[in-house]
Amino acid sequence: MSRIFTSVVFLALAVPLAWLEWRYGLSYVARVYIKQESDASDIHWKPRIELQQSSNKRQLETQLDTARVAAAFNTHTEVSDLSDFMQATEATSLIVLQHGRLIYEEHFNEHLPGEAVATFSVSKSLFSMLLGRSAVDHLSGFMDASLEQYVPELLSKDPRFSAITHQHLINMRSGIAFDSDVSFPFFNEDEPLIYYADDLVKTLLAHPEIENEPGQFLYNDYNPNLLALAFARASGRSLPELLQSELWEPLGANFDAMWMTDYHGFPLIESGFAAAPVDLALVGQTMLDIGAGRSLFLPKAWHREITTVGEESPVYAVGEPVWHYRNGWWVMPRGTGAADYSAIGHLGQYVYVSPQNDLVIVRTGYGRAEWDDIDFIKLFYTTATELGNSL
Repeated sequence: MSRIFTSVVFLALAVPLAWLEWRYGLSYVARVYIKQESDASDIHWKPRIELQQSSNKRQLETQLDTARVAAAFNTHTEVSDLSDFMQATEATSLIVLQHGRLIYEEHFNEHLPGEAVATFSVSKSLFSMLLGRSAVDHLSGFMDASLEQYVPELLSKDPRFSAITHQHLINMRSGIAFDSDVSFPFFNEDEPLIYYADDLVKTLLAHPEIENEPGQFLYNDYNPNLLALAFARASGRSLPELLQSELWEPLGANFDAMWMTDYHGFPLIESGFAAAPVDLALVGQTMLDIGAGRSLFLPKAWHREITTVGEESPVYAVGEPVWHYRNGWWVMPRGTGAADYSAIGHLGQYVYVSPQNDLVIVRTGYGRAEWDDIDFIKLFYTTATELGNSL
């Protein structure tokens, strides 16, 4: 009897464990339960690639105007003291550039200048910049091509993947299902499947499901990673090599950065980038310069794709500003003239650009306290207006 009981117990444990190993990988399942919610400290344990500071650093001119910046932020009813507010809302840095000069820089909650911070979904906007440098000039027709051209494996799963173009992917309009709500047993949910992946390419080929035909907006972490897989195959170069040589080096980065990867070295394009806040400000300034014709970092056509809102409905429209999503960036029109736009990441990471006010605001943090992305974007929108009017 004891042998039979032992055999039954063994099978009861072995069969589900074998299935979990086959379907997900036991190390992945363990990681989901041990690490649970993502946080800003994940950059200290995740595998990564290192991005070396540029050999031709771009130094921003410093002309501090701390009182004027603080006064502009303090016009918000919930901000009476800017430094206290940032400290209380779990910020690690706040940097403001205007007219190409650094006019405000402060670090909070023990963060040191030059120290890399997790940017989470700001990564999507950085990847858009990398893609723009190659897709327009060197990969003609890539954005309008079908996903099946470079990721044909998905067609055996569902032939409807052939209707998805790379442009659908970057605009979050692919029709691929994605549920951001995570509930028990956790490991089979979309967000952890990507964020904690052992082998992200294997995940991308096995788990995405078609929910709708392309066209409807749905923020989705499968999209940028599928796009990155297609891009790497189309270019014939590795993503780590491209991120260094086509993004971080020509940007003029002042500090080393890193990009988190899966356990096979594939970058987590949706969330993996970590960099010093001053280099994030440089990203924003570069985008400003492209729009003003002062930089050739991106083709003007790609920059226009990001910043020009067409006939599509906004993806968020409660109060002002309304939000659109274009080529990996969030876009907030100002009624007339150039729209504001922002890279936005989990836990309050922002690279906010206001062309009409020639302004960049970078805020990083390990949380947002009681504030959400809508609150912060409204704060930056009104602060940019104040700073534009105060000169």
